[in-house]
Amino acid sequence: MIRKLLIIKYLLLFFCIITQFSLFSQKVEADKLMAAGKYEDALLLIKEKFDQKSSNELLLKLAICQFQTNKLDEGQRNLQFLVENNFSDPEVMLYLGKIAHHKLKFDEAIQYYKKYLRLTPSAKDKRTVVQDVKRCYQGLVLLKKEKLCIVDNLGDNINTNFDEIAPVPSPSNEDKIYFSSNRSDTEGGLRNIDGLRDEQYGNYCADMYAGIVADGEWKETKAIGNLLNSPRHDILKDISANGKVLYFFKGFTQTKGELFVDTFKVNPEERPIEQPKFITPMYANEGDVYFHLFTDTFLIFASQRLGGFGGYDLYVSEFQNNEWSNPKNLGPNINTPYDEICPYLSYDGRTLYFSSNNEKSVGGFDVFKCRFNNNNVDWQRAENVGFPINSAGDDIYFRLTRDGYKAFLSSNRKEGFGGYDIYNVLFNALQEEQSERSKPIVFTQIPPFDSTNKVKQLEKSSAAITISFYEFSPFYYDNEDNVLGQNTIRQLNKLVKLSKEIPHATFDFTCHSDETGPSGIDLYFCIKRAEKIQEYLLKQGVSINRIQINSCGSNYPIAENYNNGKPNISGQKMNRRIDLVVRNIDENTVRLAIEKPQVNEVMASADNELYQNKANGLVYRIQIASIKQMYKGNIINQKDSYIDKNMDTGQYRYSIGLFTSFSDAQKELATIKDEGIKDAIIIPFINGVRMNSTTANSFKKDFPDLQKYLLYNKSK
Repeated sequence: MIRKLLIIKYLLLFFCIITQFSLFSQKVEADKLMAAGKYEDALLLIKEKFDQKSSNELLLKLAICQFQTNKLDEGQRNLQFLVENNFSDPEVMLYLGKIAHHKLKFDEAIQYYKKYLRLTPSAKDKRTVVQDVKRCYQGLVLLKKEKLCIVDNLGDNINTNFDEIAPVPSPSNEDKIYFSSNRSDTEGGLRNIDGLRDEQYGNYCADMYAGIVADGEWKETKAIGNLLNSPRHDILKDISANGKVLYFFKGFTQTKGELFVDTFKVNPEERPIEQPKFITPMYANEGDVYFHLFTDTFLIFASQRLGGFGGYDLYVSEFQNNEWSNPKNLGPNINTPYDEICPYLSYDGRTLYFSSNNEKSVGGFDVFKCRFNNNNVDWQRAENVGFPINSAGDDIYFRLTRDGYKAFLSSNRKEGFGGYDIYNVLFNALQEEQSERSKPIVFTQIPPFDSTNKVKQLEKSSAAITISFYEFSPFYYDNEDNVLGQNTIRQLNKLVKLSKEIPHATFDFTCHSDETGPSGIDLYFCIKRAEKIQEYLLKQGVSINRIQINSCGSNYPIAENYNNGKPNISGQKMNRRIDLVVRNIDENTVRLAIEKPQVNEVMASADNELYQNKANGLVYRIQIASIKQMYKGNIINQKDSYIDKNMDTGQYRYSIGLFTSFSDAQKELATIKDEGIKDAIIIPFINGVRMNSTTANSFKKDFPDLQKYLLYNKSK
């Protein structure tokens, strides 16, 4: 009898262990599915074994999955149950806040978010939650604005519980839209981020589809076909104005890949052997994948390239003379330290729509609208278009239809079928920006204004004058010293072309860096980087006597390298650059536009502004050495150290100081000589150009202080 009882006891213990192990395994599996973003699968797994005896931790996971799969009411009930049972996990408050946020109950959401922050004062997501509180306050403001449209989901014939993104209305058929979706019938099956098959944790890649209206509603959905769709993400981005050319993206992630064009030909004999690439100034392999083509010749796109305001910025480029112009940042009235993506320029060429997750958004990405002012030739401040176009989710890919009464967008708002759905916007009045073309047709063609606000006009003469236009931006390099990147090579090739057009033009390059070590080391590495520019131009046939390279090292950052003791990545990127100055240009035949780095005032450094104020005009530096190696003395580590290379001898001329008067420079020279640097000499620079006694003599009327330098040199 005792033996039987022992057997039963051990069997019960064994089954308890097996049950606990099974529950633990299911919990681990659910965590993996949630981490992979497969909340539907995780929800089914949790529900399968969930009962009244389940732990509060499992109930919280269930509620999170319900939130992520748009079952807000169910998730809210489960979270409220946890509150009533004194379950102390702070995430309960966080997700109650998220649910209230998505239901546009902003006052309620603010209270939950603040409770979460009080419970977790050092949480990793503290900054994000604080931003969500600010977005809720913005939501309270926007709720008071008049709603001028209706937003409808296109329905389950178009949308699924997967993502439907990038809707593009057909230019030739108002009853047809193109879009992309990662639904279960796409080419390639389930794959991981490396493009390898993964049936358990993988996701479907997007394919391109067409949706058609039948009997007054969106019904038929067809894949564009396996001639274009592939096992990778295939995302339609735009269609030409005549509807005959399709521009699309292909990559194993949705933000890094390649851009292609297609002409809708289905006959194999008419198709090219290789799919033609879309050659533009965009770097699709680095994230430049959000763009809009206006009249097929103006490209507005989002890019994270160096020199912007932070995150994705919007740029414009124009196709002229069989090439795209150097991209130009659209400026601070549009771009912010956050992300600006999905641009759309309306028919009038003056009204820009885009999505941004800046501090004026309610959810993640909101749709913003900005109008170009013809009078002062600049963009007005962008404004949030409000509800119901925007939601507490991400609202992207907004595009107006040609008639001006409708628009499409993609949104992951919680009342949808799941993931991103496509929505139709119906306006109660014509959107005037779609009514007619402006003259000139696009904002980039409006002539600039001079300082008196009168339009600049070229003087007319009896003979026609051909004027060439060149645009340049700073040459940025990465933190691995890749100086000769694609954009730099492209700009240097333009410089070579300019050098042939203007044989007497000269080119100055000054290298700057972020702070990586002692300033003397930064200074030396900078001049070596500038030499790569020099070597490239020499190989292209530009004479050495037309090139001057200099180094400021890390002395004059244009943006702060650190913010509250932490690396300011955006600022450091802007500081790693080589600036260009072109001299001796004949403005009757050539016009130059050299873009300066645009830095948000929050991260701007005062050092660079002080340097620019001093360097423009007459300054004196004290040269302490002229050698072909790195200078080893500690004096070079002090502020205002500088190298200008002697292009004839190859020697590096090291100098320190930046004095606006000769007397101040003379005092410092005496101190330096007392410290043992007997060969130190004073060198004047005018607008960045090194002077000697002969060249300085011709400037003494413009800069009377030079007379002291000339007298000093004469007396020696």
